[in-house]
Amino acid sequence: MGAASQIRPGRFALPGSDPNAPFLVVEPLRQSARPIFDPAALLPRPPGALTPSPSAAGTWIASLDTALPTGARLVELSIQQDRVAALRALPGATTNAPVVSLATLGDGSVVLVTAASVARLTAVGLTVLFHASSGESFVDVHPEGATGMVVLARTSTGTSTLRLYDPVSGIQLRRLAIPEANRLAPDPTRSGFLVGDRQGGLWFVDGVRFVPQWLTSLPRPRPIEALSWNSDRSHHLVAAGTEAFLFDGRLLGAPIPLASAAAGPARYLAYASSVAAYGPGCAATTGGGVPATTAWSGTPQPGSNDFTILLRSPVASTPAWLMLGLGARDLPLDALGLTGCRALVDPLDALANRAGPLGTAVQRLPIPADPVLVGSSLFAQWFLLAPGSNRGGALTSDGLRVVF
Repeated sequence: MGAASQIRPGRFALPGSDPNAPFLVVEPLRQSARPIFDPAALLPRPPGALTPSPSAAGTWIASLDTALPTGARLVELSIQQDRVAALRALPGATTNAPVVSLATLGDGSVVLVTAASVARLTAVGLTVLFHASSGESFVDVHPEGATGMVVLARTSTGTSTLRLYDPVSGIQLRRLAIPEANRLAPDPTRSGFLVGDRQGGLWFVDGVRFVPQWLTSLPRPRPIEALSWNSDRSHHLVAAGTEAFLFDGRLLGAPIPLASAAAGPARYLAYASSVAAYGPGCAATTGGGVPATTAWSGTPQPGSNDFTILLRSPVASTPAWLMLGLGARDLPLDALGLTGCRALVDPLDALANRAGPLGTAVQRLPIPADPVLVGSSLFAQWFLLAPGSNRGGALTSDGLRVVF
């Protein structure tokens, strides 16, 4: 049997049309979508656009139309347990027109796009970079590198344009024969861009000649309101009305129902798998010494075959067991003669191993390619025999929390 393919899970976030659930999150691995609620009514009205915040994981930047006839302001909000948990206004981030798209650049600055202009928000303030030409309306933006971007616009003559902006080389304008273009996403596998129009059509635009090529259309003609690239799985999300689809470059997948209609551009948010040590390991009580410790290598993502947990033991050539569980605990083991040692895992399994001549043990943990694991945790701790180290003749390491 071949090795499982690497799954690098992520999800897409986009504004929704329900004031009580202002955001939608689409999970490609689960082929499902869920709403993000605002039970405390922190948002006075549904957002027009959103982008990942550069300040902290789990925070977003969203645009809100102001109470004035025109205009918008930016807010930073955090999401906890599918709820809008906190919100703060970003100083100086106010426009005189509704924001149609947002993007986070590689340098941490944020691009704001209105129908008439493109601006960049930094710690210094908001700076307008360029304006739309007469008869032209900007509709979407995609970041390119640390400070560059590609901006999509549609014109009153029924065509579209792309502006490739770089602060050093300036603006390159490319005209496209795509009617009613509405959304833009990169297509790195084919070195170009994907454009969605207001009739449900998907177009590929190569990044050299910028010649549009029609690819496919949605089952029913309707505006494509969200289009985003999954950099980890090499597919796109396409959303229109109350349905989302995954697009592999040739075919649209089965529709994924949305709780409300898509109301703005989608952005891809990668999950961040993590490993963190917790609690103390213990050392021999006779003669002192260093404690047993854990280490790891590889990335604990579903589908990974390279994740490994290691033991660094003060005792060489001795049996060891890796205790695995779904929960942590902190139980002193002094009553068993293991002075200063603690059980840090509520164990469900124990994998037998052995520390080598240098006191190290290696336990490989292949992770199933199962989307159910996404976001779940595993707890691990080493237990090893250490005759003479204490009355119980054993030691324990510190613990590891692994988040898939």
